Amino acid sequence: MLKISVVIPTYRRPEDLKRCIEGLKKQSIPPWEIIVAVREDDKETLEVLKKIKGVKIAFTGPKQTRAWRAGTEAATGDIVCFTDDDAVPRPEWIEKIKKHFEHKPSLGGAGGKDAIWSGNKPREFPPVKKVGRITWYGKFIGNHHRGNEIQYVDHLKGVNMCFRRELLTDFDHNLLGLAEPFNDMWVSLSVKSKGYKLLYDPEIIVDHYPGVTFDGRREDTKGQDAYMRGHNEIYILLTFTSSLRKIVAFLYSFLVGNYASPSIIRALFNPSLFPYVRHAWRGRVKGLRTYRLNRTAFS
Repeated sequence: MLKISVVIPTYRRPEDLKRCIEGLKKQSIPPWEIIVAVREDDKETLEVLKKIKGVKIAFTGPKQTRAWRAGTEAATGDIVCFTDDDAVPRPEWIEKIKKHFEHKPSLGGAGGKDAIWSGNKPREFPPVKKVGRITWYGKFIGNHHRGNEIQYVDHLKGVNMCFRRELLTDFDHNLLGLAEPFNDMWVSLSVKSKGYKLLYDPEIIVDHYPGVTFDGRREDTKGQDAYMRGHNEIYILLTFTSSLRKIVAFLYSFLVGNYASPSIIRALFNPSLFPYVRHAWRGRVKGLRTYRLNRTAFS
């Protein structure tokens, strides 16, 4: 019988965390254990956790991947599920996850939709078919909040992803940022590189109530965000793609990029992005250096 451990990284959002834990305690199949990865200096959260029964604490430092690692090391279940403190898994979340892992031995990870709330109701988004993909030329496709069919994917979303515990052997600390952009992609591709499949099921749902962040992402730090995203994007692409695709992905990243870390061609079609092109390029150059210094067995 599969045991499901749930890991919740948290920092300075105790009320959100309480709501998340309450949701986990209302599951149709209860989790084997709930592990909260918390920093020792987060006194307010630690005070709240003293009053909550049946929760394990894993102490961690800054960076979300370190919190994931601390939670995984404390876990004893067969499957480790990750969600955010500002999310609430729906009552059949664990039940649906468990069914997939029980019947698919080749399945390394599973996840689903995050229903993003605004005010008193979830926001409506046009549904899409493609979710969690990396194209042959290196474009990242997310859309985890908009998927409408079960499918195998390249990457899952950090607010709603689960993996077999024995496959969680790499949480890369070379990624930049506190809530490192694309960190869930790194973990997903690390698991997939071991020969396992990743499944997206739109019926595996968490309600996501985006809370205040403490990772430096504000309007006046968009340049720094573009730098970090540019670095992490090229580092991940070069690490997990084959030799020929590395060249194509490298060119796409440096010439086009994405909205949050744009390059020159994208900015030509949207001039408001020009102020961030230089930052994104600097990040990509740094990402190339990081890759060359930290080549792994994944590629």
